[in-house]
Amino acid sequence: CAEFTEWLVRLALASAYPGAPYERKYMALDVLNAVAETWGVGRVSEDVGQVSDETASSTKNGDDLDARAERLERSPYRVCLGADVTTALLGALVDSWDKLRVGAFALLARHPPPLAGVTSVDEFGARARWALDLLRSPRVRESDAAALMMRLLLRKYAVDLGWDVTLSPEPKATKGSNATKRTKGETAARLLGTMCDLIEVECSKAEDDLLSACKQSLAHGALLATRYVLAEIDFNAGREEGRAARDVLKAALARLLSLLNRVTGVALSSIASPDGALLGTAAGELEPDRLGGGSGQGAAAAAAA
Repeated sequence: CAEFTEWLVRLALASAYPGAPYERKYMALDVLNAVAETWGVGRVSEDVGQVSDETASSTKNGDDLDARAERLERSPYRVCLGADVTTALLGALVDSWDKLRVGAFALLARHPPPLAGVTSVDEFGARARWALDLLRSPRVRESDAAALMMRLLLRKYAVDLGWDVTLSPEPKATKGSNATKRTKGETAARLLGTMCDLIEVECSKAEDDLLSACKQSLAHGALLATRYVLAEIDFNAGREEGRAARDVLKAALARLLSLLNRVTGVALSSIASPDGALLGTAAGELEPDRLGGGSGQGAAAAAAA
């Protein structure tokens, strides 16, 4: 049984290489998810895939029952916790197929933090910069993949490890000394604040130059990432931690709603202009009338009626 499951995991890993056909890669990720859900992911150790000297000596002495029992109890998925497999899964996380992205995210979400190969602040910053650049792509498929990547990074490092993460003006993280003392409500408020800062930066760009902002997806990527990150926030924690925690969380949510109204106003100012004629102007210069578009056709239609 142990030999079969280990062989199955190795076969699935061999089928999940970058550039693999969709059917092959999807089946491989599906099998790996089933193995991880059944046996768990195990722990990262240096002797993964190797036989230790103690196990070999006990087998020679005839005491191989304990070794076999230990092998049966260990998760066959543990060979997937290395840096090379994690890098391959991060590549699948930004695949062009939706199901492959979801499958890769489900696997990486099971990995213990920090992710193998992304253990330092500099390594986190490199991954976050890559995700942030892709998040600003005008292609919805690419921004959705980057939003999933951002959700994974914030979940593993900001929520699970308690790192202080900022995404604007440049993504960076610090291992705060008081990270372990921070409550869930404070973590949720800081995470919301991080996403609000990102939305505000993108919205300010759109208000200054709407055409240039549309070339970088306007604020779509930041809003999509915020939507995913909201699923990682424990809103009940603030209610259980007292009035002060609730007030901080309410203030963060109020700021988020204010930014959403602000982004909506910028988008509507462009939609209200005929044929996008006013895209090159700043958002503050657009004054759509209340009865229709920005060129006065609403007032003309009302007068004709």
